[in-house]
Amino acid sequence: FLQLFSDLDPIVLGESPASGPELLCFEQLLWGHEAVTLFGRDKGGLDRAAARRAVGVVAASPLFATATSRASLDARFFLGSGADIGTGNGASRPLGHHPWRLLYVMRPQNTKRLVENEASVADLLQRLADDGRALVARADFAGEELALDAAAQWWLASMSDVLVGPHGMGLAWSAFMAEGRVLVELMPHMRSLDRQLCRRSATGSRWDATPMYAYGGLAQMMGLRHVCIVGEPLEDGQQGSGLAFELGAWHSSAIRADVAALESELEAAFEWLEGERAGGRLAEEGHS
Repeated sequence: FLQLFSDLDPIVLGESPASGPELLCFEQLLWGHEAVTLFGRDKGGLDRAAARRAVGVVAASPLFATATSRASLDARFFLGSGADIGTGNGASRPLGHHPWRLLYVMRPQNTKRLVENEASVADLLQRLADDGRALVARADFAGEELALDAAAQWWLASMSDVLVGPHGMGLAWSAFMAEGRVLVELMPHMRSLDRQLCRRSATGSRWDATPMYAYGGLAQMMGLRHVCIVGEPLEDGQQGSGLAFELGAWHSSAIRADVAALESELEAAFEWLEGERAGGRLAEEGHS
């Protein structure tokens, strides 16, 4: 991934080059956390214009420009109904309009924050595709095909209008979506910690209610809308309760997605995008 930022070879701390003195990585490369911060200017981050310029630097790099093309990925994965990234099993069909592109980022099996009812989520996404509401793709960025192809991951995220997935590093690709797009974050079930990590506003809205934490802060920085959905209790039950317990357990807990809430928020996301497009406030990136 770091090679997308520079033509120079990365230098790993602790390893000495064959010739010349050892150099610190930041002397040669633009680090991701310097380009885009999760927590905003009070923690040393950039403002939105500077963050967007940093993204443009990467997009203009020779390595990125010569990597897998956007057009080929779009035709292969988003122009089918409910295509799976990495398998390309979506059946291409003619479209009379341009549905929104929705990318669902999966987590690998036997990992933290695995979505326990992912089949139900997949059924929802398939219905949206079948109804013509969205061009849907599901991506496993840790899978064999995409794990080592950072440029392809970049393209897939950047051409998406809505990015959905469980809390984790896959959501960091939302930084490269066009402004005004929507990030939907799925969280484990919480009774106390959600007031800090996955809040609702005073009116009960999930939209842009957690700008102080991780991907809500990243979305605010990059001009995206952020929706955080707390999961349902796991079927086998959860031992313990209270803030202290959740602080130690939430990051490794499985997620049982609230599918009804997800469907409602995705419909709200499509309505938001359609309103922005009708008002001329949304660039048509990804819809050519």
